[in-house]
Amino acid sequence: MQWFASSLETQCATEITQRNPFVVKTRDGLRLYSLSRNAGCQSNPATNVYCYIQAVTQSDPSDMYFYQVQFGADIPNSTKPSCSSCTKSLMNLYVSAISGQEGPGGANVPSAFAPAYAHAARIAADACGDDFVQTIAIDGSGSPESSLSLSSLWFSLLIGCILLVIF
Repeated sequence: MQWFASSLETQCATEITQRNPFVVKTRDGLRLYSLSRNAGCQSNPATNVYCYIQAVTQSDPSDMYFYQVQFGADIPNSTKPSCSSCTKSLMNLYVSAISGQEGPGGANVPSAFAPAYAHAARIAADACGDDFVQTIAIDGSGSPESSLSLSSLWFSLLIGCILLVIF
């Protein structure tokens, strides 16, 4: 998918400069594909259940909110994470993506992702302890390029679930 994102950036450079929302959101979705797939494929070693499915089926939506971070969505300040190994693994995956260690295109994530991660990390550290997540510094020098809408979020999650079934 990174190839598609690169191609789109080349072919639609003018539209990206003009901040065409459709083009920017499409590019951001393509950039996030690998991260979304990796996040959706993590499983809880204790239960052998996909972590995302476990988060969605809990009566408290707090752990599910952490799956929205990759889309630049801030989690609610009232979030009380379960401090599970799944949430810890997910946050480790996110910080790896931000730092460029997640794999091809890892550092090429939408700019709204890092501030959303920083906010989620603060909430997780407050609830689970400072050693639960790695915090990052945000310089605040620029505004986010875009934040994917909730419809894009649910579409991406649907695609992720379909991929889980296929693979």
